[in-house]
Amino acid sequence: MAYEYAPTLVTLVQFEDGRCGKVTSCIEVNAPYMFPILLLGSEGTIRNNQLYSSRKLPGQTNFATIPTILPDSGDVTHHPFQGEINHFVDCLERGVDSSVPIAYAARIMELCYAAEESALSGRSVRMEG
Repeated sequence: MAYEYAPTLVTLVQFEDGRCGKVTSCIEVNAPYMFPILLLGSEGTIRNNQLYSSRKLPGQTNFATIPTILPDSGDVTHHPFQGEINHFVDCLERGVDSSVPIAYAARIMELCYAAEESALSGRSVRMEG
């Protein structure tokens, strides 16, 4: 299948304090719908509905499974979309800031555009502030 854009993107981010992060997006995979979540950190790891942190949970020897609905089904009725919309409308009606301010959302979009610019140019892109 031909794409007008790169269907796979890996973004590496280094923050001013030296911390690093990686986000991967791929839409060209031949697989059923999936939404894997993997957060790796010095204090522990979250893998979908599993948690491991021997630092926070001394004595833990393997992942603990948390019973929950995972986002990897095509059924989005349990996704937070309606709650997010309700929160946004409530904030507009009350004239208060959202728990996720527009400045934060704009910064995330700047990061997305910087990642795309980097992918297209093959060079690192530095963001200020």
